[in-house]
Amino acid sequence: RVVWLPVLESAQHLEQARGLPREEARRQGIYILAGGRLIPEVVELVKIVADADVALSLGHLGPEEMMAVAEEIDKAGFKKGFVDHPFDPPLQLSEQNLYDLVRAGLSLNWTFFELSQWCGIDPRAMAHVTRKVGPDRVTLSSDAFFAAAPDSVEGMRLIVETFRLFGCDPDEMRKMQCLNACRLLGVEPYPALGDRST
Repeated sequence: RVVWLPVLESAQHLEQARGLPREEARRQGIYILAGGRLIPEVVELVKIVADADVALSLGHLGPEEMMAVAEEIDKAGFKKGFVDHPFDPPLQLSEQNLYDLVRAGLSLNWTFFELSQWCGIDPRAMAHVTRKVGPDRVTLSSDAFFAAAPDSVEGMRLIVETFRLFGCDPDEMRKMQCLNACRLLGVEPYPALGDRST
């Protein structure tokens, strides 16, 4: 239900997270631009995921790569693209980048990982962007994949409670916790707790 563009093997990740020089990172890793344009394989991939109606994660691409993919997504009228942990430092995305990506049709997936000691992102910044783009374009997840993190259930609880503390109401929380992800994945949501009508 989801296709992922390069993550740990992306040139951006190798440069920003592992400290390789840019040219070496692009030689060892995956870089999806050539002459400032998307390589043909990625253009074809966007068509494939749009036709198959499956979600597309932009992985750990760099800002220029993400903007190029977003342009292609926008042209295709595709609405199931998303950006994982957009404030993760190695991605180097600015707040304006996020608004441009959302305007092109993508969603933002905030994660517990951004709040963890490994990133230490100010949750007020995440709440601020969420207010500007609206809860319809946001999902929440744990990304608690590493041994020093709490398990995924606790990671999810922590990010959910963070957004509640910043004033998200129950309808907004249901969208960000459940409904938006169901839309991206093409699955039916479970009935709301206490809803016995279905």
